[in-house]
Amino acid sequence: MEGMNYIKFFLALTLALFLTVIPAAPAMAAATLFMQPSSGKIAVNIEAYGSGFEASTQYELFFSDEVASVGGDIDTHVRNYEFLGRPSTNSAGAFEGFIFPVPDRLTHGSVLQTVRSGSYYLYAAARFSKEIVARASFTVIGVPAIVIDPATGTTGSEVRVTATDFAASRSVVITYDGTQVTTTTTNSAGGFSNVAFTVPASSRGNHTVKVEDTSNNSATATFSIQQSITVTPTSGAGGDAVTVSGTGFAATRSISITFDGIEVATATTSSVGSFSAVTFTVPARGAGSYDIQVNDAGNNSASVEFALAASSFSISPTSGFAGTQVTVNGSGFQASSPVTITFNNTTVAPINSDASGSFNTSFDVPSPLAGGSYKVKASDGINSTEADFSIKTNASISSETGHVGTELTISGIGFTAGGVATVTYDGAQVATAPVAADGTFQASFKVPAGSAGTYSIVATDGVNTEPFTFTMESTPPSPPVPLKPEMGIKAEKETFFDWEDVEDPSGVTYTLQIATDDDFRAGSIVLEETGLTESEYTITEENRLESVSEDEPYYWHVRAVDGAGNESEWSGAGSFYVGFTFGLGQGVKIALFVIGGLFLVVIGFWLGRKTAYF
Repeated sequence: MEGMNYIKFFLALTLALFLTVIPAAPAMAAATLFMQPSSGKIAVNIEAYGSGFEASTQYELFFSDEVASVGGDIDTHVRNYEFLGRPSTNSAGAFEGFIFPVPDRLTHGSVLQTVRSGSYYLYAAARFSKEIVARASFTVIGVPAIVIDPATGTTGSEVRVTATDFAASRSVVITYDGTQVTTTTTNSAGGFSNVAFTVPASSRGNHTVKVEDTSNNSATATFSIQQSITVTPTSGAGGDAVTVSGTGFAATRSISITFDGIEVATATTSSVGSFSAVTFTVPARGAGSYDIQVNDAGNNSASVEFALAASSFSISPTSGFAGTQVTVNGSGFQASSPVTITFNNTTVAPINSDASGSFNTSFDVPSPLAGGSYKVKASDGINSTEADFSIKTNASISSETGHVGTELTISGIGFTAGGVATVTYDGAQVATAPVAADGTFQASFKVPAGSAGTYSIVATDGVNTEPFTFTMESTPPSPPVPLKPEMGIKAEKETFFDWEDVEDPSGVTYTLQIATDDDFRAGSIVLEETGLTESEYTITEENRLESVSEDEPYYWHVRAVDGAGNESEWSGAGSFYVGFTFGLGQGVKIALFVIGGLFLVVIGFWLGRKTAYF
């Protein structure tokens, strides 16, 4: 046991001595990256160096604008980058001579990015783990650049220039083909935006826009000139003068101006490809759009649409009846050419235009034609235009006022020839009449009974309609003059009433009232007869009046009502009374007669005896 403990002690002592004689391995230093130079422009070659890496190991280098710490991961902490390559370290854990050009884009990551001036980073990462083990900073020096908008256009166009990566806060001159067009100043970042200039006159093709600052930094862009023309006016009629100007054509070349493919003028461009104020006369063509085109000897062309208006055409008057004379005036037609005038597609006036394409003529509106709108057209076979002529429908009435029975005559013109005109009064048909070949008709009727007021009269042939208003007279007739019974007399129960006739053009009827009160209150009226056609009335046995005393007589009055419902004033009230009488039946009368006879016999017998005794 003691021997075993001795052995353990010996081994421990031996190990301790061994460790004291073996030197400790030095700790590994942190990896370091640096570049020569540490700044540069895009595409410039940069040499990268590294030390403190693991010996004889391959690493990956990445270029990015994102900041990440050592210990981070590519694709986790650095997402947008450009992969540069895989240098390998030597036995001392270093590498050198790794050359790469400053990239112009970062092609890996979620968004493709363009490299611009500013701060960027070089990362070294373990090949398979993508863990960042070293980082170095790099400054990208931007290359001056400009963008123009638009890049193509015509002389006189407005172009806007935007610049980047020039010297900061410096004066800048912008030139077009070497000629200064504007100036500006860069901002603190060495750029500017949307500085505008107007494109000067220049020929067809590419032209140079240049931006240069006072530090001799410069950049150029190409502006492409396109040819264009200006036409004044862009619409008109045949024979009008038109002026054409153009820019952007080939320099000092002949040009041809055409209208609808026909050459109408020629000219020569200037040294900057322009021409101006070339005038031609618009040839005769039908209404529509036509191309005015300019072509130069270099096969450059430009065109503008010209709207050729319809020829001028007018008629006077623009309405009337069959037979109305219409005057026609026209211009802008083909010169010295036949022109046909039609009315409702029927030729009414052929004529020739004069040397200026104008004409003047007249025609009579044909018949028979119903009222309405008709086309009057003028055509020379190329130019055609039209106007509207309205054939009037007209009708007249013999009187607009009257009474019941008034005879009215409706006369019309412009109605449908061969048709039938119907006349209605207050909606009821009262007359018809045929329409003659010249569109006329005449219809008559008597005004039917109706109350005073206005009534609608309409004449129509089913197409054309003419309305009228007729006013029924509202003058009341004169009040009747009472005749019988005379004032205050005793009358029979079957009383006879009489009054003077009343005359009225609408005809009259009478209304008779008998009352027990002279104010004819509703409760006092004992008899009322209306619609009496005669100026007299006899009370029938069925309606005979009861007997009254002279002190409490009956009163009567009468009034006239004409056929239009107009009522006269009541006549003055007359009074009469009906005496008391006894009416005996026939049997009673016979009995009284017999009794009277017997009475006479008795008296005679008595007188006879008395005579005998005396």
